Amino acid sequence: MEDIPLGIYDLNQNKILFKPMFDDVTFLKDGNILVEIFDKKLGYTVEKIIDKTGKEIFKSNYTRINTFKYPYETKIDRNGKKIFGLINKNGTILANCEANDIASMNYIEEVDFKRKRYLFKQNEKIGVKSIDGNIIIPAIYDKIFLKNDNLYTVCIDKNIENSCGLCKKDGTIILEPKYYNIQVCNNRTIICNKKPGVEVFEYEIVR
Repeated sequence: MEDIPLGIYDLNQNKILFKPMFDDVTFLKDGNILVEIFDKKLGYTVEKIIDKTGKEIFKSNYTRINTFKYPYETKIDRNGKKIFGLINKNGTILANCEANDIASMNYIEEVDFKRKRYLFKQNEKIGVKSIDGNIIIPAIYDKIFLKNDNLYTVCIDKNIENSCGLCKKDGTIILEPKYYNIQVCNNRTIICNKKPGVEVFEYEIVR
């Protein structure tokens, strides 16, 4: 059975805003509307953000716009090729990345949302890049997690056991990757579990 196109009816104005033409519709908090529609010029279905008059906020060639996070995550999935990226609310491109350069679709949230960094993959290892392409942490690890606003946990083994270390937000290593679990209790105390045993360090974390 074919999908039935969707339209939009305004109850307050008691009128039809858009006749059925969309494959999907999502109302955004800022009053704009995310719609999925076939673009005749591009020749494929895209997601666009429009206002209530139908005006596009920006020209979109994206097959996916994730508006649940900011900056918005985008994807172009065409002819077996995938390009991920980040844009602001006006559609300005902040990052454009080939699929083989992205280690995780949730790259911003998992690594560093505030500083707009993402996990990148190289030779089956991962590191951290800024959205302008600068390498913050080289791709020599199997896992990287955001510990807090100032620290990353880095692991040299996917199984994590006795392979985790700690580095600062600029990529400087604080603890070599040889621990099972690392807990940052405050801005001075770091508790590291190692099988067997526990080690405690004091380190002043400068913001």
